[in-house]
Formats: sequence, structure tokens, C-alpha cells
Amino acid sequence: MATFVICILLYATTLCTPYFPELIDDINLLAGSLATILLTNGSTANYNWHASLAFAIGVLLPLMPLKYPQSTKPLETHSALMLLLIIAVLVYAAAWEIEHHPQTNNNNSSIHPIIVTKISLFSGSLVTVVLVLLIVPAIGWFILLVWTLFLMKQIYEACHMLHRLNRSISLVSYVFNEEFGPRAHLSQGRNGLVA
Repeated sequence: MATFVICILLYATTLCTPYFPELIDDINLLAGSLATILLTNGSTANYNWHASLAFAIGVLLPLMPLKYPQSTKPLETHSALMLLLIIAVLVYAAAWEIEHHPQTNNNNSSIHPIIVTKISLFSGSLVTVVLVLLIVPAIGWFILLVWTLFLMKQIYEACHMLHRLNRSISLVSYVFNEEFGPRAHLSQGRNGLVA
């Protein structure tokens, strides 16, 4: 995964370099292609999603030099989007690495792998959304809106699940306190259970 991050960073750097355009274009194409190959290497339950993201990134990365020739630098003209792209790639790479770590895969009973998988897939999809936004802004803004709405839906469902968990814990705590708390001995004495 470290090689993937290096390839993406090399790819982003070559988009901004005005020197030696023929050599830079070749490096750019190789770095983008290698990043795509590295991203699809591996197998998980979410392999199809990761493969789809890798395919989308692999298709969109070579289109960047067409949209931004050597005379224009997307890092200067769209600095916020490029920063978001780099951060999303780093988060995706870190979450993907955690998701595929052997220690994480052995602990199937925990909610930790589910959260890491969602972070991985959302950050990877954000990479593709930002690339579309950089290449075709009109379509990219619409896709970003849909992506944001879907993210908000996922956050709402997670908050709802946490609220239900909190209610369940409160109920168990209440029952436990009624049965074994300090007032339990008083109520048992009134009922004639304790002499």
C-alpha cells in the first residue's frame, strides 16, 4: 500500500511539473497505471468495490493531463481540491491497509472492521468524485452532492444505531440497579423476603 501512495503522490507531482514534458508525461502515465494495478491487488469481501474504485481511478487519472496540459497546474488553480484529493488518497490507503491487516481480519466479531471498511470505501469513492470534479466540473458537482447525501444517510443511520445502543445500555443499567443496587435490599425487606 505504501507503493500505491508513492505512485499517487508521484502522479500528483508530475501534474505540476513544467520541465521535460515528454519525460514527465511518461512518468505520469506509468505512476497512474502502477497505482491502479497496486490498488486492485488483494482479496476481501469488498474486493468488487475496491476493484471498481481502482478501475474508476485508473480511467480518470490518465484524463487529468488532457484537461490540464503542462502550461496549467491543477495544484495552483484548484489547490483546495488537490489538497482534498491527496488527503482522501492517504486516508483511503491507510484504511485499506488496516482493512487488509491480518490482525484486523481475524477479529470478525468486532465492529472495528465494519467501520474501517466504510472509511476505506467512502474515502476511495471521494477520490473518484474529486477526480471527476477536476475533469468535468458540472458533472463532478452533481456527483459530489449525491455522494454527500449518501454520506449523510450513513451518518444518520450510525447515529440512530448508537442511540438504540445507548437506550439498551440504559435499560440494562436500570434493571441491574433495581435488582442489585442499594435500594434492592429495602424492597426485598418490605416484601417479606428478608427476615
